[in-house]
Amino acid sequence: MLVRWIGLVLVLLLAAFAGLFAAGNPHEVMVKLPGDGVLFFVGSLKTPLFGLVFVTLCLGFLMGALTNWSAHLRCRRRNARKLRQIQDLEEELTNLRNLPLEHDAQF
Repeated sequence: MLVRWIGLVLVLLLAAFAGLFAAGNPHEVMVKLPGDGVLFFVGSLKTPLFGLVFVTLCLGFLMGALTNWSAHLRCRRRNARKLRQIQDLEEELTNLRNLPLEHDAQF
């Protein structure tokens, strides 16, 4: 429960910071895209500075999330493989325990 409150406070602080940054930087900047505009359909673009920063942060977040997701997927596959291997070994152990002994000791 405490973690949820801490997360909420951090999100509110981040939102307040983003709002202050947007209010402090309303002027427009010129973004020149590479090429002559054929690829992106625009050669240059005028946008507020906070919009440019926001888009850049969102793209960075998405790239980090994709990287993390691919690493997580790799770990899940490895864990599933190990779980199958454990199940196979446990089954083999059960079968070996149920085998009759060939040379029972006579006491």
